[in-house]
Amino acid sequence: MRTGRTHSRLMRAIPITTLCVVLTAILIALNATGALAVPIAGRSSAAGGGALQYSDNPVPYGISPTTGLPTVNMEYKPLIMVMSNQPEARPHWNMSEADIVYEAVYSGPSHTRYTLVYNDTMPDMAGGLRSARVFSASLRQEWDCPFVFWGWQTLTGTSVSDYFKQHNVDLKFQINGVTNKYEDVLFRTSGQFARRSPHNAAANLAAISAKYYPDYTPRNHAYKFSDTVQNGYDSAVAVNINYGEDYNPTYTYNEAQRLYERSYNGQPEMDGYTGKRIVASNVIVQRVKLMFFNNTSSRPVYELVGEGLADMFIGGRHIQGKWVRNSDDSRTVFIDFMGNEVPLLPGKTFIQLVANTLDYTYTRQDGAVITNTFDESKLTEAETAPINVDDSELDNLGEE
Repeated sequence: MRTGRTHSRLMRAIPITTLCVVLTAILIALNATGALAVPIAGRSSAAGGGALQYSDNPVPYGISPTTGLPTVNMEYKPLIMVMSNQPEARPHWNMSEADIVYEAVYSGPSHTRYTLVYNDTMPDMAGGLRSARVFSASLRQEWDCPFVFWGWQTLTGTSVSDYFKQHNVDLKFQINGVTNKYEDVLFRTSGQFARRSPHNAAANLAAISAKYYPDYTPRNHAYKFSDTVQNGYDSAVAVNINYGEDYNPTYTYNEAQRLYERSYNGQPEMDGYTGKRIVASNVIVQRVKLMFFNNTSSRPVYELVGEGLADMFIGGRHIQGKWVRNSDDSRTVFIDFMGNEVPLLPGKTFIQLVANTLDYTYTRQDGAVITNTFDESKLTEAETAPINVDDSELDNLGEE
């Protein structure tokens, strides 16, 4: 009893703050030696250390794995396609129906192209359909599903065909308009949707899904969703990413609808087929290392495997963190700086691939405009090398 009373008096004599510091130091020491491991739900370290490994997210019955929204489509059969973003290809047809939209530079230093994932809705016309680059092929590898495009880059070093061979991608996953095998589902538009070639190519995704989808179930790529936005970060009522020239997407937060409304070059972006406003529940800026093969502008090379910085704009909030992708076959996981996967709001997601060398801005609720600049000290000399702007090679890429 005396021992107990002495221990009690001793505990009262030590300030709580001191105890917290001591206990924290003990926990850190134990964890460093491996004597203590505190698991975090959904992730683990690889054996012997190394990259974090993230488990698949469960998919509740009746909920879409790509948008987190209720769906009557119980079969997970995503398609991924390439869409032009040249001024002549705007407005886009059925971009509003895509679940995930990536925008990335395909011809340096500023011309962008889209890679879109469809699952919840398969439109009968989506476009304008254009040619693939290695980075879009890498996204296809991540999503593990049929890939719809019209031509590809064939030059050694940035050849999409070589990438597919290296990763054993079966021809049945390559829905390529140049081959003329898919004239019943890939076509040139006319009438009210007529445009000059090559901006008039389109895809009937509904027919592709029904007729050409392999007898195959893609790997689980479900995002983590929540109706509650993570707290503890600054506000973000607008996001402005100026790639340069005629390529300037902006997002303005609509608090009533919990959506970011997308504009392009200062004008509201509308779908050219459905007439809908282009919106996103989640906007992610994925910082990436971008180089150009032989410093040639038409041959972009992205590092999409590994990890990098990411800024997530969700529900009017700015969440800083990172992206992690452990292999070509792995899904990209967006995490906060504690290592936890960030839950997205149910709805559509736009992912802006932004080079480490490019600044962009976001606006807080108080009106302050914040410039997001990547840490220059992390850049390599190769990333900042001058680009030889030469688009003459585009005539030899197996595309229109």
